Formats: sequence, structure tokens, C-alpha cells
Amino acid sequence: MITPDYEIVFNNQTSNGRLCRFIGNPRHFFKWLSAKFLNYWKEKAQLKDFLPDSLIKENHLMNLQDAVEKIHFPDNLDEAETARERLAFDELFDIQTGAIVRKKPGENVH
Repeated sequence: MITPDYEIVFNNQTSNGRLCRFIGNPRHFFKWLSAKFLNYWKEKAQLKDFLPDSLIKENHLMNLQDAVEKIHFPDNLDEAETARERLAFDELFDIQTGAIVRKKPGENVH
């Protein structure tokens, strides 16, 4: 049996302001909803990059806004990989800076 799902309509010019029924797998609905949310976020959100420009250039990194967008909507695999590298760099940078902040006086941090 195929279950009916409904499209949640956001404010845009193509909407007639009603729910639009579609037939499909409920798992696809959540995938679709995530994509809708990410598209909405992509248009509205502006992320402030916390890394200095010199560090971004020195390490050949993508800026944060582009990295978050391209990790979800890459035009090709190279963009996805570059975005992943930036986000991984941020994660490791956070771990290292956190370790430095928690470091006790006289203790070495590797």
C-alpha cells in the first residue's frame, strides 16, 4: 500500500497557499523535508566565519558558508571533499583550542 504524504508549502511565488498531496514512501518525505529546510536555510542564514582569513588562505580552505552549503549540495565530488575538509578542520581546531583552554599550568598539550 502506498501512503499519501503532503508537501509543506513555504512562502514563495509558486505556492498557492495550500497543502499539496503526493504519494510516496514516508522515508522520502523526511528526506524531502530536510532538503526543503536546507534550501530555506541556504537562502536566509549567513554564517560568520570564526577563522581568520589568513588561516583559511594558508590552509587552502573553503569559507564556512560555502562549506556548509556544498557539503549538502555539491556540484561535484571535489566540492564535497573540499567542504568536508573544511568542516573536519573546524572540528579538529575546536578540539585543540578546547584542550589548550582546559590545560593545567605546566602541562603539555600535543
